[in-house]
Amino acid sequence: MAEPVSIVVMAGLIALFSGGMLALYRFANKRIMEKMLGLKRKNDDLSQVIERLYQARLNDNRETRSRLERLEDKMDALARPRGREKDVALEKVFARARR
Repeated sequence: MAEPVSIVVMAGLIALFSGGMLALYRFANKRIMEKMLGLKRKNDDLSQVIERLYQARLNDNRETRSRLERLEDKMDALARPRGREKDVALEKVFARARR
């Protein structure tokens, strides 16, 4: 039969080993959580940058579309046959351009 001292020593070693494993597990989890939070922050920053780029692109597209529509209006007015209608259309186009 095992001596009572060796059982106490074994129980102490098992407790020490278990405590050490638990401490390593906690520290490893803390480091992993810190890395995850850092990656989340980077992801949020990148999302904000992408959103700003998207808005800038949307504004550029809106302006380009507007300029294209004005150019089409000018071309339509210039393509009309000579007469009162053409003069009125040209006046409308150039009045809109002055605004």
